[in-house]
Amino acid sequence: MTRIWLNHWFSTAYNIINLIKENEDSFTIIGTNENEYAAYRPLCDEWYQEPVIHGDDYADFCLDFCKKHRIDLFMPRRGMLAVSRRKADFLAEGIKVMIDDYDIISVLNHKDQAYSHLAAKGISTIPEYRIVTTVQGFLEAYNDLKNNYKSVCMKFVHDEGGKSYRLIDN
Repeated sequence: MTRIWLNHWFSTAYNIINLIKENEDSFTIIGTNENEYAAYRPLCDEWYQEPVIHGDDYADFCLDFCKKHRIDLFMPRRGMLAVSRRKADFLAEGIKVMIDDYDIISVLNHKDQAYSHLAAKGISTIPEYRIVTTVQGFLEAYNDLKNNYKSVCMKFVHDEGGKSYRLIDN
């Protein structure tokens, strides 16, 4: 039986787990999250509450967790940058990690770098955006964009998933 760990995912894990279980019953799904009421908890075969840890310490926690719980396949969501930096350590323990290499994860983890990278490669259409660091800069960017678009949204340059995404509707 292959043991798959999904760490601190958002509600999308619910669909991922359903797809895995729908097509194959030889997997054990292990879930973790700081939030004991995470949407995907009922679908997991095993559940553990995560401690609040960040950075390289979190990657250490993940590697230890994988060893302790005999994880075969790790699907990281939280701490992707730290885990990708340590991917070789997981592989050396026989743990497959579904994450890209550090070089690309470090770019994608910062929206400004990701947009520049994608635009330079011609990979995607990049929406018009502004990077601001002050209230005055935000107001100027907002007013400039609202003159050209029906709606304006914002998101932090460094964010986990869509936590900071806001549609400005005033």
